Amino acid sequence: MGTNQLILGAILIGGMLFFYWFKQSDRKKILSMFPKEQIVAYTHGVKCFGLQSEPGKIKESSGSILLLKDSIFYKDRFGKREIHIPKEELLSIVVTDNHKGEPTYQKCLAFYFRDNYDRIERVAFIIPHPKQWVDIIKRTFDKDIPIKEELW
Repeated sequence: MGTNQLILGAILIGGMLFFYWFKQSDRKKILSMFPKEQIVAYTHGVKCFGLQSEPGKIKESSGSILLLKDSIFYKDRFGKREIHIPKEELLSIVVTDNHKGEPTYQKCLAFYFRDNYDRIERVAFIIPHPKQWVDIIKRTFDKDIPIKEELW
């Protein structure tokens, strides 16, 4: 094996280790925000398309989503975006492929909920394993949440 191959291999392994470390530190940071007994489910690699009420086009961000015993919480990885949906305010979950009149190019879950001003708001996420998330949300919140489809 040549020196170039060894260097390339070392760079590749170093990159993988850095990615693993970065992902774990991100995970620890979000999980430390809530008491362990409140956390029901967690996943990273979530793509958020923003709130319906935000002016302009879709504002994409990636981050993590937590299902707590009493709410759904999203935090983006690099910015300060946090979205909190209390279980009492969750109105419905929609499987969709658009948000704010724009295509999302993938099916995603949109959550309709009442915001702090008692207005109906919508936020859309691409979440890994969406069906399992819908099932666990319904089970955890122990309420009949309407599930609909809004596909173009």
